[in-house]
Amino acid sequence: MGLASDLRSCSVYRQELTRLEVQYSHAIEKCEQLMDPHHWQELLESEYEALSKTLNNWYKLKQEWYQEKSKELHERLHELDFEHLNARYQQIKNDLKDQRKSWQTLQQNFALAHAAS
Repeated sequence: MGLASDLRSCSVYRQELTRLEVQYSHAIEKCEQLMDPHHWQELLESEYEALSKTLNNWYKLKQEWYQEKSKELHERLHELDFEHLNARYQQIKNDLKDQRKSWQTLQQNFALAHAAS
């Protein structure tokens, strides 16, 4: 319908973190209705902190993984560029060798033609 444009999406990390925060706050609100709410709040808080920490560690490791993959890809592309450049260099080197031979042959024929005249 064209009502929305140039939208940006949140990262999976941000979505998970927000989901966790909402679930935690809802659970804390519901604790008030339970017997021994203090006990349940401690359990919820402990699990919330552990899951938040694990989620943060996952996100950091994921970022490191992407950086390493990016480096690996860049290095591989560099290797491919170098291989391509090296192949082109060898081809041009062979072309130059052939062209020099052709030039020498032409000079020899020119010298013979000049001497015959």
